[in-house]
Amino acid sequence: MANSYSGLSFAYENIGEHSKALSISEKALRIRETSLPPNHPDLAHSYNQHAYACFKMDQYSKAIFYQEKGLAIVNKNLDRNDFDLAGLYKFVAHLYEKIGEYTKALSFYEKQLEICIETLPENHQDLATLYKKLASLCSKMGEYSNAVFFHENSFAIYIKTLIPTTRELATAYKSIGEVYYNMGKYSKAVFFYDKANEIFEETLGPNDSNLTTSYSSIDWMYDNMDEYWKAFQSHEYGLGIYQKTLPLSHSDSVSSDNNVVVMCPNIGEYSKVLYYLEKILGILDISMPPTHPHNEICKALIEEVKQDLKYVTVFHSVCDD
Repeated sequence: MANSYSGLSFAYENIGEHSKALSISEKALRIRETSLPPNHPDLAHSYNQHAYACFKMDQYSKAIFYQEKGLAIVNKNLDRNDFDLAGLYKFVAHLYEKIGEYTKALSFYEKQLEICIETLPENHQDLATLYKKLASLCSKMGEYSNAVFFHENSFAIYIKTLIPTTRELATAYKSIGEVYYNMGKYSKAVFFYDKANEIFEETLGPNDSNLTTSYSSIDWMYDNMDEYWKAFQSHEYGLGIYQKTLPLSHSDSVSSDNNVVVMCPNIGEYSKVLYYLEKILGILDISMPPTHPHNEICKALIEEVKQDLKYVTVFHSVCDD
């Protein structure tokens, strides 16, 4: 009877009837709990199945409870390096990650990693994916040095197994750059972002809007390093992509123009401040009602900048004399 319930639960899962699958998997589990020895493999199967049914219903704490009961039985019946055990560790880790228990999630991912290292070739793509997962989790926990370590392990596999212009390799470069950015190591971060952008430009084309995100990150890193001219150049490059790929009135384009306005005074480019403010006003005139506060603020800023430019011009003429 338990086998029938188990099969029926599996069928309901396959058609997306998760509530029915949960109810029926529980019936199978109760039968096996009362009729089988505590370490029987079929009982472990029922715990695992019911855990998955709980997971599909977003009942993560219950899923963890049943999955760990199943895992305890499996641990007694399987070799510690059995690849099936690695899959169970991965599932428990995923559940803990779902409820924000990152330390516990990390411990189970590391158990999965131990088995994968023993059972998979050293350059296997599944290992690279797992290293990336560990790196991402460490970043969430603020353990950036460990995140770099795992990213570099993943990257080492990609370098050996992927062609140099593969998008996955670019993403790996960018991921390492993001960790260094979070660590405040901006020069290292810029190096990896630049490597990523070289590949993205070759695979996506130089005007792909996805590149603007990378260039936006790079310019703020240069800004934090007080390399304002490089920040300005990077941002203008990204802005050029926006202008080619987005409608004139798109909010991202306006935001990008505004960011250039903020940067220009740092490099003494006051005339460009006026240029970009007038450009923003032109966009606002198209996309906003004439009396919108943003339009009025922009007009007021333009007048201020015009006055400042007069002072700068007078100052330079006095200096020249």
